[in-house]
Amino acid sequence: MGKATCTAIGEITGKILGRLVVIAVVIGVLLAPAAYVTGQGDTGPYERQMSLGDGAVRSLVWSPDGEYLAVGGVYGTYLYQSDLDYGGGFFTGHTKAVYDVAFSPDSSQLVSVSHDMTVRVWDMRPGGGEIHTLEGHTDLVVAAAWSPDGSLIASGSYDGTVRLWDPVAGELVRVLDAGAGWVSDVQFSPDGTELASATYGTDDADGEVRLWDVATGETKRELHGHSGSVSAVSYHPGGDRLLSAGWDGTLLEWAPDGGDLVRTLVTTDGTLYDVAYSPDGSAVATASLTGMAATWSAETGAQMVMYEGHNGGVHKVSWHPRGHRVASLSWDGTYHVWEADTGEFYGTRGVHLDWIVAVSWDVDADLIRVVTLDGHMVAWSAHPQNVTPNWMIGLAADSGLADPTGLGGLPTSETSPDGNRVAAIDFEGSVTITDAATGDVIATLPGRANALAWNPEDSRLAVALRNGTVAVWIDQETEQ
Repeated sequence: MGKATCTAIGEITGKILGRLVVIAVVIGVLLAPAAYVTGQGDTGPYERQMSLGDGAVRSLVWSPDGEYLAVGGVYGTYLYQSDLDYGGGFFTGHTKAVYDVAFSPDSSQLVSVSHDMTVRVWDMRPGGGEIHTLEGHTDLVVAAAWSPDGSLIASGSYDGTVRLWDPVAGELVRVLDAGAGWVSDVQFSPDGTELASATYGTDDADGEVRLWDVATGETKRELHGHSGSVSAVSYHPGGDRLLSAGWDGTLLEWAPDGGDLVRTLVTTDGTLYDVAYSPDGSAVATASLTGMAATWSAETGAQMVMYEGHNGGVHKVSWHPRGHRVASLSWDGTYHVWEADTGEFYGTRGVHLDWIVAVSWDVDADLIRVVTLDGHMVAWSAHPQNVTPNWMIGLAADSGLADPTGLGGLPTSETSPDGNRVAAIDFEGSVTITDAATGDVIATLPGRANALAWNPEDSRLAVALRNGTVAVWIDQETEQ
């Protein structure tokens, strides 16, 4: 390892904080998820030479035919084959992070919803692409569902509405006013006649579950039982039961026909973010802030499997349609696929990372090294022709590099090796490059950052972004 790298990593180690602030970071992301995809700025003479990493992921779902796992992230939606051996495609078009994805019942189309306030419909057939961009929401959109007959798409937004769309015509059918709370989830009943929506709580009221008549758009029932926000809902495949997951750590079971609370199926110590019945209805999967995903008996509420492979809070779960595997998604920016009956890790795909909080150049080895919030170190080749990681390792808890946050290092600045320019990050993560002598702004780089590093031998600047990627910028004037 070169001297420059040793010095940089030593500086990184000195800036590491405890993980006490991570809870605040996670909740901040949940309440107001940040996209940090492109941003705006006058880049001046600087040009992005390459981007490293596939970015953090925010949503996932299996296709009904079991062929694909769709993973929505900060750049778009990745399609992975169900065996995870290779990717099946990539849909890009959203300008900010994708917060939910849902397949049509026949797996021929996919809907994605985003922080950019749009709903987009995609053609899954070979050579297919975007079919519709549906606009109308006035705040980020975080939930999507397809009706069982494929005739409607439901989208839920922080603007407090649920919107029903015609996926063929690409038109709005109706708007459902969910009240004061942000909509967190939407699900159609198995027969398609009813829609359930969940909302986060407000300062004045707890969250709730609402049941809607799909044909008329009228509210059928309002279900209250959680203390605090309601994060997700799931219908039993038979349609006679509905589960709701709450920040109070409980799974409540409801009888949709009468709106009666049947029982508290599960009580946990941590916030529950998601819930999903297994395809046969015999089990339930949950996602928790504690960093664990679990499966439970749908009849007794007894815990069946606890999956502890994530390094951050888990906020999405999805069953494979055969019921033998579960995919879970974490605030550490990664997703895992694991065996439903044993909890054994099956695999993952793509270089999906948590916040990158430290970056350095290893000139001797010609590498760019980063450290992530969840305690991983990744190294890429410094050449734009090769953006596949050379290696990635998990760091031991006592290594001094685990559990970094990087938040204590902002604002920060670094002078270029020739002393002519200063790159700085303010507390909000904005990056500016100024003339070291005059202070004049030369460039404002897009995205929000946690760390940066100049290459010791040329004009390149590596910027570690909060979306789980590294952007490498080069001064075209200097390099001419």
